[in-house]
Amino acid sequence: TDVLQRLNPAWTVRRTGGKSEAQHGTDILLTIPDVFGDGYYGVAIQIKDYRGVVNDNPITQILKAKSDYWDKADVKILELVVVLIGGDKQVNLELEKSAKKAGVRLIWSRDVEHLAFRSACRFISDPNGQSSSPEPIAEENEQDSDLSHPS
Repeated sequence: TDVLQRLNPAWTVRRTGGKSEAQHGTDILLTIPDVFGDGYYGVAIQIKDYRGVVNDNPITQILKAKSDYWDKADVKILELVVVLIGGDKQVNLELEKSAKKAGVRLIWSRDVEHLAFRSACRFISDPNGQSSSPEPIAEENEQDSDLSHPS
């Protein structure tokens, strides 16, 4: 959750795994407010530490996030993600096919390393999180073109 929060500072990142996970298949939920309504948009993530050949079980689990559970919580799931921390893409071509067919993004161990590296770089460059929230972009017109905008 810390890596995801650092990479996506405008999103709310929370661990949702536990006993109720059987209902929604989500270990981590990322949300942002729905700009057109009262609810939220979300990314549901299932985390697995599997080695070797992986069956379709993680895909089955994360597909539960598209059920009514998050809808009732006013969260519209935009993307389903399975993170395979110890998984090897080379021996899981069938899982890749199943995930693609189901509309599920797979994140492999190499991808996790890359995400952790990017997060660490952000922390090193900004340990206090001073610039973690992006500045709003103001549209310039002829009247305010002489105003300076923070960089």
